[in-house]
Amino acid sequence: MNEKYENDAILTKEDIAKRYHISKSTVDTWCSRSPENLPVYFKLGGARNSAIRWRLSECLKFEQQQVDKQQNQERRVATSLADLLDR
Repeated sequence: MNEKYENDAILTKEDIAKRYHISKSTVDTWCSRSPENLPVYFKLGGARNSAIRWRLSECLKFEQQQVDKQQNQERRVATSLADLLDR
């Protein structure tokens, strides 16, 4: 097994729903319609209805990306506001 994943917890849809304080039906919908709203996931098997799982490490990476994105947006707003005030 890859060292990177040896101690990596595997999460279910229910775990993701609890982690992000959303309903399981929202997780189901996002998996099929808006996967960019969720961390990278994988399927257990090749069937269309195979179970979907997440690695905790992917969730942590996704969360950090969301924080970084928010901070960048706040910086752009602050910079734009400062530019307006300097005029």
